[in-house]
Amino acid sequence: MFVRSTGLGKTPMVAKVNMLQFAKINKESLKDDPSCELNMVMRIETTKPAAWHITAFMSPEDVRELAKKILTPSTLIKVISYMFASSSSNGNATVTVSGQQEN
Repeated sequence: MFVRSTGLGKTPMVAKVNMLQFAKINKESLKDDPSCELNMVMRIETTKPAAWHITAFMSPEDVRELAKKILTPSTLIKVISYMFASSSSNGNATVTVSGQQEN
């Protein structure tokens, strides 16, 4: 996948999701902490042009909001079509979600 950082302008970064889990992790120390709220934790690693490790903590409210945006009929149809599209596009697809276009 490709991501962008405002610090790098329009330079695309190559990235991949390394881990997705549900855990009680302290957001400050990034260590397991049974006293913390259960979060969905996603770790993303960028490899080019910079090697960064990004950890996203998604609360139950964040996951609900994401699900609402993904699980609409029009978005589901686009996602399913995209998953089964030919690889000849080299991943250069344009998808519009909630009126915002992403390239």
